[in-house]
Amino acid sequence: MKFTGGSAFLWESQVGRFIVTAYHVWRELASRMNQSPKKHRFLTYDLNGPILIHLPTIVDESEELDIAIFTAPGIKDFNPAGKAFLQTPSWPTAPEHPSETIVGCGYPGALRVFQNGRWELQILFWAHQQCSVSQTGKLMRLDGQSDKGKITYSTKSKPKKIAFPGISGAPLFALRDTLDWVGIVRSGCGSPINGYSMLATPSNFIGSDGRICKK
Repeated sequence: MKFTGGSAFLWESQVGRFIVTAYHVWRELASRMNQSPKKHRFLTYDLNGPILIHLPTIVDESEELDIAIFTAPGIKDFNPAGKAFLQTPSWPTAPEHPSETIVGCGYPGALRVFQNGRWELQILFWAHQQCSVSQTGKLMRLDGQSDKGKITYSTKSKPKKIAFPGISGAPLFALRDTLDWVGIVRSGCGSPINGYSMLATPSNFIGSDGRICKK
């Protein structure tokens, strides 16, 4: 078995349950399954091992915003060990502020390790102390390469460098009185030791029905 793909997260609104990821992650995986359905399977991973997701169906997607929201049969009863659905409040989340601490977590490809006869997908955590939003409001920039930005991270192993392909589709949160979901990762590059930069899409483009709001 060989793993490829990116990050995603489970999301529950007042309307239903969904899986959210980046558009380019969804499109690559969907293309592989369509080309070779017998060789490729769509799955997630929990504390007990791989979990097959049957017949994933797109709800909405945007190449411009790099967001994809999909669902699957049985998602109402989906309960993977060690994972939970992000539950958002019924009121709108306040936009991110440049001075806020933004945190996130995802599964970079370099931390997919096969050992002791099984795969382990190690999670990467990070925190940024500087972010900005483009004039169009469609792009978040998280800065860790200047003296204004800083990243901290935690993994089981501490390699000198980590390759970040694989974190696309991961969620971003603002540390407030509550942990507010504010973004979806598009891409990241760099080294945790020397600095880090990330591009993301604000979460307010996704409606409670899983549809993307074209603002």
